Amino acid sequence: MKNIIPSVLNEITGAVLSKATSNAPYIKIKVRCAGKADTLGNLLFYVEQFTPTQVFHKTITPLELSELLISLTGVSYKQVQIDTVKEVITVLTNKKGKMTVLRKPRNQTQRDTP
Repeated sequence: MKNIIPSVLNEITGAVLSKATSNAPYIKIKVRCAGKADTLGNLLFYVEQFTPTQVFHKTITPLELSELLISLTGVSYKQVQIDTVKEVITVLTNKKGKMTVLRKPRNQTQRDTP
């Protein structure tokens, strides 16, 4: 996972972390591109963190997104889907902690739909 994130960080349009383990603080986490930049010109991301009764929202930078994905994938969430401009990356983790990375290239029609 540490090898994947830095290479696609500038192309990420969204992500979903799901299948939470028992030690996960949230049921699901959704990330989407905010479409605006901070004062340094970095693209910002909206994060939605779901509990059974509430949803928490915050805005993070690409560096914070990278740290979030690396720290929670495989540890707190067993399934992570990262949407980029060129492909969809799915990271699946089994009970023993083995990670399987699936990459599916996007075709032109998938890029055009929001």
